[in-house]
Amino acid sequence: MAASPRTVIIGGGVIGLMCAHALCARGHRVTVLERGAIGGGCSFGNAGWIVPSFSAPIPAPGLTLRSLGWMLRADSPFHLSLRAAPRLTRWLWQFRSHCNPHDYQHGLHALAELNRTTLQGYDALAADGVRFEMHRSGVLFVFLDERELQAVHARLRVLAQYGHGQPRLLRGPALHAAQPGLNAKVVGGLLAESERHVRPDSLIAGLAAHLRDAGSELREQVQALDWHSHGDRIVGVRTSQGTVPGEYFVLAAGVHSAALAQRAGLALPLQSGKGYSLSFDGPSLLRQPLDMAEAGIVGSPYEHGWRLAGTMELSGTDGAADPRRIDSLRRGTRRYLELSEATLSGGRAWMGQRPLTPDGLPAIGPLPGLRNGYVATGHAMLGMTLAPVTAQLVSDWITEGRNDIDARAFAPGRFERQPDARAADASARSAA
Repeated sequence: MAASPRTVIIGGGVIGLMCAHALCARGHRVTVLERGAIGGGCSFGNAGWIVPSFSAPIPAPGLTLRSLGWMLRADSPFHLSLRAAPRLTRWLWQFRSHCNPHDYQHGLHALAELNRTTLQGYDALAADGVRFEMHRSGVLFVFLDERELQAVHARLRVLAQYGHGQPRLLRGPALHAAQPGLNAKVVGGLLAESERHVRPDSLIAGLAAHLRDAGSELREQVQALDWHSHGDRIVGVRTSQGTVPGEYFVLAAGVHSAALAQRAGLALPLQSGKGYSLSFDGPSLLRQPLDMAEAGIVGSPYEHGWRLAGTMELSGTDGAADPRRIDSLRRGTRRYLELSEATLSGGRAWMGQRPLTPDGLPAIGPLPGLRNGYVATGHAMLGMTLAPVTAQLVSDWITEGRNDIDARAFAPGRFERQPDARAADASARSAA
């Protein structure tokens, strides 16, 4: 009897672990290599939102003009470090080129279609016996500006056409009943009732335990350095602890994927979009997840605590955190909720590096020119949301050589200026 195929997954965040779970369920022997602790990167301290209604790429019409007023303020929803700006010039130019109606609509459609099975994916995960904290309490958007409310309402109504649920407009007593303690300056809210959220560390722990029980190998503190290939096939990964052989390979290392992709001949323009969070113990002040729209801040209640998260900082991939961004979470939240400074003092601060592509879409698909290598990264703020369908795509390609989802918009080789014959072949396999 032939041995089960060995798949090596580089990256132990939610994307890598979901891919490992899907492949393990199909009979693969899986090894996960993580440069730090399993789930210790961007997957650990985020808000944990499972939000198909957020199916929109970050580059949007008018964003570049709007961002000019934010960029130089360290406490703004979007901040660009002047020190890092020269290194980001090419990426920022690419990002700017996608801030147009055509690319935005193309990206929104692709993401919305990809998100059609998101909630079923999480239901299936729980049915498989993976234990994690998940809530079905929806998401409440609150606004200080009527124009912003109307703009988000229009976007959510468009996304409802993809089966993601119609938002409910709340004002006055109904709004304050949904979330007590709102500031009098809040003009209205939108309740997206079908959305969910998880406690991210519980999801990571549940996936890791399930994988280990199934015989998968999860190796921490192992840095992947290069590929060993023979012809058009990868035969192993050279790591800080020796070479790890395999028959299939998945690159899901978040923002750190770019260097290894380059080693495989793929230019993958990833940048770090740093996000911050503050976690508090004790009873939550929030009834359900709260999106404080203009401030770019969100809040999540959990069984034993609650969390504030948000902001977007472009300052490179150095891993350095800016304490001013944490302060901005506190100040921004108090614009929407009647809270004292003492209430928001303390808390456990965290920073994670979201992997961003210049068109706002993840890179999911075959490594161009390699028959047994795949990429799954660049999910920006939708990593928790898109993890199940990403795993489905990757496992279908590996086990069946094709998939039933149109994933051409996410082809990893789409950023190449002049794709060679091998990249074209990979694009054809991606579309199959």
